Amino acid sequence: MRILIGEDDRKLAAQLKKGLDESGHACSLAFQGPDGFESAQSREFHVVVLDVMLPMLDGISIARWIFEIHAGTISVQSEPGKGSVFEIRLPIGKH
Repeated sequence: MRILIGEDDRKLAAQLKKGLDESGHACSLAFQGPDGFESAQSREFHVVVLDVMLPMLDGISIARWIFEIHAGTISVQSEPGKGSVFEIRLPIGKH
């Protein structure tokens, strides 16, 4: 699988990449939001892992763009002290 990891903590990103690479996946790293957005636009990934608070362009904005081009939706409900709930919907087509 091709996996994009958007994470500004370089140590955490390296650990994720190492574990996934060792499991046979091909990982690409993006340390800032615009880099993650550009990678998501220019290459096809099976999985995208995004830090919500990426610098210069947050992970939620990148995820929204991905879902919009695939006619899907993403919504977030957040309550202080209780965390956040993400709802992601993508249409499933016949291949």
